Amino acid sequence: MRSGNGFASIDGMTPNVLLIGSGSITPNLRRVFAAGIDPTVDAPAAPESRAFRDWIAHRIAAADWPAMTDYRQQAPHAVLMHPSDEHLLPLFIAAGASAGPDGRPAAGRRIHQSHTHGDLGMDAYAFGAGDYFTNV
Repeated sequence: MRSGNGFASIDGMTPNVLLIGSGSITPNLRRVFAAGIDPTVDAPAAPESRAFRDWIAHRIAAADWPAMTDYRQQAPHAVLMHPSDEHLLPLFIAAGASAGPDGRPAAGRRIHQSHTHGDLGMDAYAFGAGDYFTNV
């Protein structure tokens, strides 16, 4: 998140700046295609995927950044949903960019949630004080 803190001053200096961090919230392709999970694109969400994604959404909404930075230990099914960190790291950069003068990122909110193949979550989050996504 400290990397994102460097972007935090952008919002104060330049109005209407949107920083996007892109990645998949649950990207375990091996689990989907090699482990026998239903590979149809519109398969229902797997309970492990739903539990992990909801845990993330609740922690972000509560600005519980200590839990988020320890997600691999605290989140349900974290290692299963994220065998490695690279797909989740952009979320921390975007959150860090919302940091106030105290250096703590703002609470965020899930503005989109979807999944494919029962496991591959593509949730989107907004951070900061703007009402940019009120109609989403």
